[in-house]
Amino acid sequence: ILFSILIYYYFRRTERGYRKSAILIIFIILVLSLMGGAFLNQTGFSEKVETVFEERVPFYRGMGNRKKEMWSSPEKGLLGGEIITIIEEDKILINDFQDKTWTIDISQTILRGRITLQKNQLIKIIGEITGETEFKAGEIRRWLGRGQRIRKNSQNKNINR
Repeated sequence: ILFSILIYYYFRRTERGYRKSAILIIFIILVLSLMGGAFLNQTGFSEKVETVFEERVPFYRGMGNRKKEMWSSPEKGLLGGEIITIIEEDKILINDFQDKTWTIDISQTILRGRITLQKNQLIKIIGEITGETEFKAGEIRRWLGRGQRIRKNSQNKNINR
């Protein structure tokens, strides 16, 4: 919003900027902002920025802790953690943020975003508890970022997009 206000302010003060309508300028700023944001998200740059913020900006670190707390609610269907190993084609083992190990059934899982399930990767899982340390995943997402919907099939369990 601050950058949009600054762009608007300085554009209006250019040689021909005063001739353009305010609505047109605001519309162009919004479209360019959305396109830029989508581009940065698709290239993975937004994840790099978030990682740098978590490491270097003190108040931002607290936001990451709240995110971990939210994804540490298997009873609500939300589970996050690090992949320890891929047991079989349709099962993985993860270590959650409370240091508990879970066996995850991924046989009917939808993968979101550019994700390849691999060892040491942080993920978010939406699903349900099926046992004391067992969880059935309905959807798996990268820990950082958003992406397109990818349906997992039995021929290719590690989809990278």
